[in-house]
Amino acid sequence: MKKLIIEDDLLLMNMELTFNGQLLHLQRVLVDTGSGSTVISTDLAESIGIVAEENDMIFRISGVG
Repeated sequence: MKKLIIEDDLLLMNMELTFNGQLLHLQRVLVDTGSGSTVISTDLAESIGIVAEENDMIFRISGVG
């Protein structure tokens, strides 16, 4: 079970993402209980070998804060 962190009224956690045996440690990940998907930067994904294929849809998002 992962430890949840409350910081500045935000729910955060540390997590690990594994792909083809490569491990990525992520610190202070925002937990959005109402989200319909998960977002990770393309740079971080590519660092462990996750790359977009020709027909994949890539979206650019931004937020406030």
